[in-house]
Amino acid sequence: MLQRSVARIRSADLAPLRDARAAGTVSARGATHILRLAWSLADLADRGHPGPNELTEAITMLDLAATNNTDGTEHR
Repeated sequence: MLQRSVARIRSADLAPLRDARAAGTVSARGATHILRLAWSLADLADRGHPGPNELTEAITMLDLAATNNTDGTEHR
């Protein structure tokens, strides 16, 4: 399922996620969460697929969630 969702996103639009993965700030599991959240954001904006804005927003949202996390578990 994840492969299909990535395949429907243009390669250029995945740049924010690729950059975060390359920098080591997002794990493989975190990338899955980011993609799911980006799809939800795109759906709420009535878009056919997430673009770089949705991916960047999802990365930021999950980074804030990890920063504000008080239970000691990692969410990135």
